[in-house]
Amino acid sequence: MILPQANVPEPAKAFVDRVRRELKNHPLLDRYAQYRLTSSNAPNSVAWHAAGHWYLAQDIVADWQANKLHLPRSTGWSEYEEAGQLLLRLRGARVFLWHDHIWPLMESLPLPDDVDLMTQLTEFPDMFFVCESPRGNPDINSQMEWLLITHEPGSVCMFMEVWHEDGKLEIIAEQESAVGKVSNPLLSRMLHFLTLPYIDQGASSVPRHMRKEVAEHEHTVGARPTHDKQVGVVQIRRKQGGKAKASGSDGSTFELSCQFEVERHRRMQWYPSRQVHEEITIESYIKGPKDKLFRGKVYDVSR
Repeated sequence: MILPQANVPEPAKAFVDRVRRELKNHPLLDRYAQYRLTSSNAPNSVAWHAAGHWYLAQDIVADWQANKLHLPRSTGWSEYEEAGQLLLRLRGARVFLWHDHIWPLMESLPLPDDVDLMTQLTEFPDMFFVCESPRGNPDINSQMEWLLITHEPGSVCMFMEVWHEDGKLEIIAEQESAVGKVSNPLLSRMLHFLTLPYIDQGASSVPRHMRKEVAEHEHTVGARPTHDKQVGVVQIRRKQGGKAKASGSDGSTFELSCQFEVERHRRMQWYPSRQVHEEITIESYIKGPKDKLFRGKVYDVSR
């Protein structure tokens, strides 16, 4: 079995057909399809592009017969069962957008010998990675636009959508044990990269008017709500201005002797125009004077 079995809420064929109906005339999927038609090389550069590609991946899998999609097969499963399980994983995955300038940093990352993949995986749900531009694979003369990483205790699966030179669309699956050293270097590097202290996956929302369109569509067709889907944009963590001094709670000031990481946190923000406090999220960042050393492990990365 390639894909860890999940609980399909109904017979596989009925579930796949229902997803296909829910995606018919989907406003964000249609908007994304129109965007892709503007150019053969239209990049996935913003959050709604990544979310649109997530819907497109579901649509391709749900309509695998019409798209002549080659699905990976698990022992004893029909193609509808395979499509249903893959759809469940896709629909429950968190979406990440990988920009072109980040990808080479990840690929060049040296992997430590003691990488504990399962420990890293526990920090994340199933993950749907969207590339800003297709990534070429010269070994099989194909291009990859997205990959899905699913995991359960003891194992991890990676699914890649690839387009071959002859126009054939295929989903390639690889299964790994999450115990011991992982043989797939791409999988190892991507997961390790996401856990580094200078990498951020801050959530970015689809524009409000698009979310409203999706919510109205989902209400009309009785679909599971996905209009608030957040996209994690993989990027190098921002740095603060580099102040050498900070203030204490008693109003006193003190000198910062190093740079250090401030974890993601929440605070109550005062809005004078409305005379209210509202809770906001402060994404993690590097604090401290630029001429001081970073406290902790330091990695050599080009911005």
